[in-house]
Amino acid sequence: MHALNVRTNHVHVVVTADIVPEEVLRQLKAWCARFLNADSGRRTWWTEHGSTRWLNTQETFKRAIEYVSSYQ
Repeated sequence: MHALNVRTNHVHVVVTADIVPEEVLRQLKAWCARFLNADSGRRTWWTEHGSTRWLNTQETFKRAIEYVSSYQ
């Protein structure tokens, strides 16, 4: 995980993974839902999908980290 910003109604994450971004999103949602469900008993947390992007260059990677780190 390179950058993380948890907001009241969404989350921004920049990660490096050896799987496609859609699978990263699915796994992050599943892990977080298990944690949140254990704490609150609520069962619905997420929308159908989310934004997934390939960061194929050092410049896009750097900009994504800067955006997530400075997002307010």
